[in-house]
Amino acid sequence: MAEQLFRPTPRPRNILLALAFCASYSFFPLLANDTPPDESRIKEAVIVSAENPALAIRMADDAMRTIGRHAITIGDRASGERFIFGETDGAEVKRLFIAQFEAFHADNDGTYNYDLSKSPEVAGYRWRSNAYAFDMTASRRDNPAGEAAGTAALLEKFELNVPENWLMWRSLTVTDENRKGELILFYVEFGKDHNMTLADIYVGDDETPEWISFQKDLERRANAVFELAPVVDGIPLGESWVHIPVGGE
Repeated sequence: MAEQLFRPTPRPRNILLALAFCASYSFFPLLANDTPPDESRIKEAVIVSAENPALAIRMADDAMRTIGRHAITIGDRASGERFIFGETDGAEVKRLFIAQFEAFHADNDGTYNYDLSKSPEVAGYRWRSNAYAFDMTASRRDNPAGEAAGTAALLEKFELNVPENWLMWRSLTVTDENRKGELILFYVEFGKDHNMTLADIYVGDDETPEWISFQKDLERRANAVFELAPVVDGIPLGESWVHIPVGGE
């Protein structure tokens, strides 16, 4: 059995918890926001988005379990939600995977103007990727209503320790023709597990040689954690699960 977090349309979204039996889908009661599912029923965790994007995301690593989800706001111009998966050991968080669905508000003229022309196409969408690292304490202090702060608060709600230095590989795509929506997929490891601080990663705005070298394996580990598949009529094409290629841009 596979536990699936369904993201139906239209927005605002209502996330359903479903169990899939081969190709037939039986729907169960709603998961409350910020509520973890019963891990005893999880074999593989899947997010299914019916449109914008018509895409399914599943964990390809059995160690990555569903943690929860939370709403996000980006100032007064955009909003969305994050789905959080992770490998944990007691209260310790070893790795995270975050799927962030985000869109500009209808009354905002903003668009996501990334150049994706040379990016690889995977499951019907082009993906642009890069590495990034930040200090969670500083992020929560400087932007207490931000996405990172919301994820930290979710981890704390479930009595998980929040690591300090977040080392991230992120892949993003624009989800609609009008460029009003985007999806960002974050794979996260932590400086404490690699004996790395931000001083080992950045000197001013410049990346250190150590960090540039580290990114190669970070990307490989990131892209192995999840798979993507196209969605047709709300159902993922089960024979079409693929990874984003390493070195794909």
